[in-house]
Amino acid sequence: EYIKDPSAGHLLAIAILQAVAAGTLLYVTFMEVLERERRKHGNGLIKSSAVFLGFILLSLLEAWGEYNTFFFRKFVFSNT
Repeated sequence: EYIKDPSAGHLLAIAILQAVAAGTLLYVTFMEVLERERRKHGNGLIKSSAVFLGFILLSLLEAWGEYNTFFFRKFVFSNT
């Protein structure tokens, strides 16, 4: 059920759970997956560049998604 006016405790619980989820995702990504890939033979510069490019790409997609959400709320849904 959607809570229209969440209390401070509710917001704190959401923030803590999201922080734990994000920390778990970062830990698994950086300590397990990337470490395993780093140990494989190959060009380290290409591997590092691929990680950096992926980060930039996902950041741009997230920024673009926020822009589209704002655009649709302001211009598309305001006319209804």
